[in-house]
Amino acid sequence: MAKNLEQVRQELTRPKNGESEHFESALQNKKIVHRDLEELKEALRYAMVKIGLRSQNWPTDEEKGVLFQHIIKKYGGHTVEEIKLAFDMAITGRLDVEVNCYENFSCLYFSNIMAAYREWAKEEYKQIEAKQPIPSIENKEDMSQEAMADWFNATVKKIKAGELTVDFVPLMLYEYMDANGNISATKEEKYMYLQRAADYRQSQLEAEVERKDTPNTRWRLSTFISQKNRGYFEGEEVDTVKSLAKKILLFEMVINS
Repeated sequence: MAKNLEQVRQELTRPKNGESEHFESALQNKKIVHRDLEELKEALRYAMVKIGLRSQNWPTDEEKGVLFQHIIKKYGGHTVEEIKLAFDMAITGRLDVEVNCYENFSCLYFSNIMAAYREWAKEEYKQIEAKQPIPSIENKEDMSQEAMADWFNATVKKIKAGELTVDFVPLMLYEYMDANGNISATKEEKYMYLQRAADYRQSQLEAEVERKDTPNTRWRLSTFISQKNRGYFEGEEVDTVKSLAKKILLFEMVINS
């Protein structure tokens, strides 16, 4: 007999640990883009003290300005509590990253820490999603319109509250909205979203190279760029880019509604 969604969810969910609880708690706070700059400054002071950066080597005011701008632009969807968690985990060896900044707390150093944190957070977020109150179903066809509508409405609330990023938008909800005629994008608009998805996917692969520079990660990135430049994709990247385009479209449709 096929397992239902609740059984699968219970099997996949790992026991909570302190880091998982801190992660869930950190996600509940306002994102960096919606916080006062002083709160970001405090989080960075915390990080610098944690890694043992000597005060005479702290960034200058000019360097801080560049660093703040970089963080808000590239990591504005995170919370300041996540920054603290990332550095707490880094110094205790829980992240696969070089912790020593060699007395240079730069944008690159900060990005390396956050890239490693993001990699860890992916699995933790899956565990959070697995615990969400999604109706128990045997398969896609068994989900009622009412249950799908409830799931969609719950997802809308999370997106608008800044609790759900593009990466975690359920693709099944796009298919549901499209099947009900609620996706009104033209062919030209959908093509534009494909282009944006390709750019987004390239940024993911570039971040992967920054986090772990190996022949395999470099090959994946260079292969993707070659396919992107010639105008079409092959292999698993075809579905990856198409799925990302649908997620971005649905995400922005919700944000702009």
